[in-house]
Amino acid sequence: MLVTHDQTEAMTFAREMIVMKQGEVVQAGTPRTLFDRPATDYVGWFIGSPAMNFLQAHLHRGRVSVTGTGFSVAAPAGLKGDGLSLGFRPEHARIVDNGAQVSGTVERIWFEGSDEVVSLTSDGLTMRVRTGTDRPFGPGDVLGISVPSENLLIYSKGRLVA
Repeated sequence: MLVTHDQTEAMTFAREMIVMKQGEVVQAGTPRTLFDRPATDYVGWFIGSPAMNFLQAHLHRGRVSVTGTGFSVAAPAGLKGDGLSLGFRPEHARIVDNGAQVSGTVERIWFEGSDEVVSLTSDGLTMRVRTGTDRPFGPGDVLGISVPSENLLIYSKGRLVA
């Protein structure tokens, strides 16, 4: 057994991980499970670098959507409409020339070797996108992004529901 506060170390060496918050187990599972399907927004924030994106959402006509964007997924039966958010990993977002679900202004770029992390803002939303270094852009540029619907996770009051 290894105890660490370093998530990179844990994901590198562990076959199974336990994420705790204030002395309580929040989620246990393989590193891949915790990365792909964080049970809470805390785990989504803690596991992965940069952290998962969480955008405030609403329920309308059986879909969970983010206002001002094309981010929308079918709601599971019985879902209540308060405290909703859609979450997605920066790795799952793609910069696109056509068919963008949202466009945002580049605020900051982190160079990370073969990747860059781009922070975009759009109408009060801030999103991070991990991308290759093959496209030249800089602060102030407007970029469109798209996220496949299978990579949009629904959270209610900070807990994964679908």
